[in-house]
Amino acid sequence: MNVVKQYKPIRYNVKQTKNEYSKVNNLTLKGFEVITYEHNTKEEVSHLKKTIVDFLLKQVRFSVDEVYDNELEGWTVSVPEIDLYGEGTTKEEAITDLVNSIHEYIALYTATDFLSQHESAEKQAAIIKLMRCENDDALRKELGLE
Repeated sequence: MNVVKQYKPIRYNVKQTKNEYSKVNNLTLKGFEVITYEHNTKEEVSHLKKTIVDFLLKQVRFSVDEVYDNELEGWTVSVPEIDLYGEGTTKEEAITDLVNSIHEYIALYTATDFLSQHESAEKQAAIIKLMRCENDDALRKELGLE
């Protein structure tokens, strides 16, 4: 009977990763996943080739809700995947406000580890995808607003 060996990611603790970074990098470039773990916590970091991460992030999709409120005579444009919205008297003003809200959120996300520790993996992936946008036009396009 042939037994198929199960693949398990290569695992290094933080010290090993630091000491053998060239090896970690070469394994990653060959397409392997390398996991770095901290002894005293449950935290792990996955090292993956960028093209693999690019492929995975393509799976992240955004939906945009655009609602006009007759009573308030204004628009709300929201993105449920990231729980952010913008408001304005015109749809364009609401979109601009949404883009500004995204920039503010990203500034908070990058300034503290609170958000990365308390947001879902799905929301973190969505935020990373938006962080990769080179400018506001690219961000609007990614959201499907252009």
